[in-house]
Amino acid sequence: MAVTLVDWSRDFETGLPWQDEQHRELFDRLIALHEAIEKRQSREVVAQTLDFLDDYVASHFGQEEELMQKFSYPEMDRHLAAHEEFKLMLVMFHHFVTRTRKLVLAAKVRAELNQWFLTHIQTTDKRLGAFLREKGAES
Repeated sequence: MAVTLVDWSRDFETGLPWQDEQHRELFDRLIALHEAIEKRQSREVVAQTLDFLDDYVASHFGQEEELMQKFSYPEMDRHLAAHEEFKLMLVMFHHFVTRTRKLVLAAKVRAELNQWFLTHIQTTDKRLGAFLREKGAES
């Protein structure tokens, strides 16, 4: 299954420097994961990249969730549900790649992760960014 990767552009920026920097890092790591799998690098290389993504996503989502709580973000429940969806896809992908080695399923989940991430930033996170900027929570 071919996965179309998109280069980072200002179209993905939310206007919050910390959030944009973290999104760029996540973006780069998803691309690194894609390349590691495409080049059939060792299971360890792929697992290390996945472990980094697990930790980084937890940290990034945690920071967003803390600010949503602090400022009573009205779309918080929907945003939290989206975060949980991504975490579940990441767990499934991790399983397919490291445990079952079912690359067809891994490719499908990888495509879904990529699409979710792009859509999430351009819609959900942009709304959150606008809300947080309005509340003065830019740093």
